[in-house]
Amino acid sequence: MWISKEPRFHPRLGDCYFVAISVACTSAGLIAISDWSRLWYFLLVAVGTYAFAVVGYVAGKRRKGGWLLIHVVGLTSSYCGLAMGFLVGRFGIVQILPSLARFPLFVRLAPLMFISTCLVAWTGVRVFRGRIPKSRKGGRTTG
Repeated sequence: MWISKEPRFHPRLGDCYFVAISVACTSAGLIAISDWSRLWYFLLVAVGTYAFAVVGYVAGKRRKGGWLLIHVVGLTSSYCGLAMGFLVGRFGIVQILPSLARFPLFVRLAPLMFISTCLVAWTGVRVFRGRIPKSRKGGRTTG
């Protein structure tokens, strides 16, 4: 998301991101199924994350009516979902702060969901206003 939006490099890197997010979401789904009673929420996070990734990826490929906003918000949301899954997961925030383990899942997820929603909304507003993305030369990208 922070690299230059060059016509050759950015789409290729986006394809790599989509493959990586597909593998991560599939893995999370398999992990959830393998230990359903403890890790069922991984499936919810994986499905939501993957849905945002698909919407953003397809919008970037089709480039029709309002595609840029959908592309950026979809992929930013998928990245936030990936980060949330990691932070709430087994080797994430509960390992760093063991006292959080006593709180219900929703209580652990709520602050992360709020921060993610704010980040996505802020990014969406910046795209809507034409502030991002910028081309290498400093002007707004077209497409």
